[in-house]
Amino acid sequence: MDDLAKQMRKDAEAGDANAQCELGRSYYHGMCGIEKNEAEGAKWFYMAAKQGNVLAQVYLGNCYNWGAGVGKSLAEAMMWWRKAADQGSAQAKDMLESHQELWLRVAPDKVEEAKAWRNAAMKGDVIGQFNLGHCYDKGEGVAKDHLEGFKWYRKAAEQGHIEAQYRVGLCYRK
Repeated sequence: MDDLAKQMRKDAEAGDANAQCELGRSYYHGMCGIEKNEAEGAKWFYMAAKQGNVLAQVYLGNCYNWGAGVGKSLAEAMMWWRKAADQGSAQAKDMLESHQELWLRVAPDKVEEAKAWRNAAMKGDVIGQFNLGHCYDKGEGVAKDHLEGFKWYRKAAEQGHIEAQYRVGLCYRK
């Protein structure tokens, strides 16, 4: 580990989110005299991402998407990308758009899909909330429950999700 990496680690351990992200990148890519270790990189990305570091949120989303250093979870990836996108990250917005369509096409098991959306929804992820509302509304992977579907649509609508706002309006029409 070179002097830059030692200082970076010291700053990261002191809670500096930028240093945590950079240390995560160093572990993830094997830079600055640090041996490549994706799990250690993901750990530091998580610490920085929790503090709102946009780049760390994008990297952590990528880690979950690829299963690099963490268990593979598209729902977790989308949650972290959403956090970064909400702070203006164009890269995160692109990842969300391209992966949401993929997620909806390839989810082989509706029960597992509903569980993944529930996990994301419980963490406040607007896409997870909308999709969990859809699962309940249509009875996909869970027992059909329009009231529960409405509840999740409303949570997503309150965060500005346009399709969820439309679905809430439809619920009032019924």
